[in-house]
Amino acid sequence: MTARAGEPFALDRAVSEVEALLAGPVPAAGTTRSEGEPVAGEWRVTAGEGFRFLPPRESDP
Repeated sequence: MTARAGEPFALDRAVSEVEALLAGPVPAAGTTRSEGEPVAGEWRVTAGEGFRFLPPRESDP
């Protein structure tokens, strides 16, 4: 379970997170790496040469 599980959907938060992703840095070179959420250990982001991929929205199972 990640930090977003169980939270209600908030459009303003989702828009803000997408805008931050679009404005943030994208690795120009390097290997693909994945990071986990430190408390739960779930996948949080994968980044590599020319891309960043993360879950901007999650829902309950």
